[in-house]
Amino acid sequence: MFDIKYENDERETKHVWQNSWGLTTRTIGVMIMVHSDDRGLVIPPRVAPQEAVVVPIFKKGHEAMVIEEAEKLGKELKDAGYKVKVDSRTDKTPGWKYNEHELRGVCTRLELGPRDIENAKVLCVRRDTGQKIELNRATAVADLRQVLEEMQESLLARAREELYSKIQRVSNWEEFMSTLNSKKLCLCPWCKNASCEENVKSRSKKESEVSTGMHHRIPRLSRSHTARLI
Repeated sequence: MFDIKYENDERETKHVWQNSWGLTTRTIGVMIMVHSDDRGLVIPPRVAPQEAVVVPIFKKGHEAMVIEEAEKLGKELKDAGYKVKVDSRTDKTPGWKYNEHELRGVCTRLELGPRDIENAKVLCVRRDTGQKIELNRATAVADLRQVLEEMQESLLARAREELYSKIQRVSNWEEFMSTLNSKKLCLCPWCKNASCEENVKSRSKKESEVSTGMHHRIPRLSRSHTARLI
């Protein structure tokens, strides 16, 4: 919204102060860029549409029993409030299912086969690290919550570490340009003067173009490191 005005106590017409956070679908894009990997999506559990998938591991002659136990585990998880699905398709191999659910960013995979059922175990695999965790069947529903919390904390810590590693405190122009050209954020003093801000933008753009040789290129096709206030 533009040109929003108000009348102050002195009966003067003034423009309001506005913020534009742009908190829309771009946050989904940021999440994908920050957390995902070459195998597909990695989604923090607290915002994931699916926290777990139960994958039955079939063995000839035991299919019905394995599906029954997988569905039972899936129901217990749903009743406990988890966002979970049971992938009991028989026309896809376990490996095919693993790849599909990793691509979709399902937080954890719960594998259940005849041997697991016999030993009262469930194999849990984290999407972000690939870590395999053997859960006791009797406590699997409760234990999965801890796995998801640890995954949430791990993703947050890693993202913070990456962010802070890209912020450099600078105190002079040489450090400023060196940091800017290394594609990092500059943390530095600012006098809050708009003309100074424009000067920094203009000067940093010109110097960056010269240092990278972009001043000889076609303007529309070249991109330089230009400082912007955030």
